Amino acid sequence: MTFSVVASGTPPFSYQWYHSASLLVGQTAATLTLTNLQSTDAGTYQVAVANAFGTTNSAATLAVNDACVDLKMYAGLNIAGQVGRTYVLKFTTDLSNTNFATWTPLGTNLMSPSGWFYLDMDSPFSPHRFYGVKLLP
Repeated sequence: MTFSVVASGTPPFSYQWYHSASLLVGQTAATLTLTNLQSTDAGTYQVAVANAFGTTNSAATLAVNDACVDLKMYAGLNIAGQVGRTYVLKFTTDLSNTNFATWTPLGTNLMSPSGWFYLDMDSPFSPHRFYGVKLLP
């Protein structure tokens, strides 16, 4: 994360950065770079910019949000087939099982002209799912 200021007027300029009104020792450039942010780094950052004619302040607020640790990605399947015919969608977690009759059924659908989209909401909890679709008689 980087904060930057641009000063205009008569140089030379001096800079001093503060976090929540506390002096940030050694932070005397026009740019403040923060790395490895933690929740304690959140708050107001100010910079005092000075020249021979005076000082002015600028402030910005930094929010630090927790990382999303509950992100789930779902398998979305676009299935095409013969319009007006019925298909069954199944899955297995064992590709050596070639007996489709023993696979776990997920859904049955009458194929429309736009196809069939299936969103498997359980896929994040079973990362090795293999899908198959068959036309029903």
